Amino acid sequence: MGRSSQSEDYVLRGGRAGAERLRVLNRVKWPTTEPLLRMAGLRAGMSCLDVGCGSGDVTLKMAALVGAEGHVVGIDRDQSIVHLARQEADKRDLPVTFRTLEAEELAEESVYDLVFSRYLLSHLPRPQRTVEAMVRAVRPGGRLVLEDVYFPGHVCYPPNAALDRFVELYQAVARAKEGGTRRSGCACWRWRSRPGWKRCASGSSYPLSAKARVRGLRRLRWST
Repeated sequence: MGRSSQSEDYVLRGGRAGAERLRVLNRVKWPTTEPLLRMAGLRAGMSCLDVGCGSGDVTLKMAALVGAEGHVVGIDRDQSIVHLARQEADKRDLPVTFRTLEAEELAEESVYDLVFSRYLLSHLPRPQRTVEAMVRAVRPGGRLVLEDVYFPGHVCYPPNAALDRFVELYQAVARAKEGGTRRSGCACWRWRSRPGWKRCASGSSYPLSAKARVRGLRRLRWST
């Protein structure tokens, strides 16, 4: 892989500690991710890929939705966190395969009915390369679903100086360590205008208090 599986240039901790953080994140975000996947057409029998799967929380939920007739593959660059994901999959006996792989190195072509990525692109210095790799992996007529963050969009009312400083510092540290952009949520809207995309749409979700709301979610579809 192009970078160490220890991911020293990754702004967030990996391994077991990172897996616990990702489980908390999934509990918060699943109320928006699940309807997005369903609107994108995720159903029983599909072959799916989860790029940047982390500890596999979304991957395993996708596997439960596609059932025994389907299959889900999860890839992540962090070898230790992939190992933890495999252990969890073995406990649940779900149709899942986990692989240690850098997202840009994905070389499969026309393999999956649905390719999904959540909160990955904003950590990458060259997110467009990963999008191109994911597009190649989708079968003609399949779906590419990108869920990401527009980090500058964090807001608080009444205004809070500590939150404003956190948003500023996090973006600065992430740029220094990863070279990525915290604005990939908006970049997803730009990429949808590329030639060859059909029935493309974008939307946004706004978590309010402890309960997340979903508005305007649509599905993305790739077709030759």
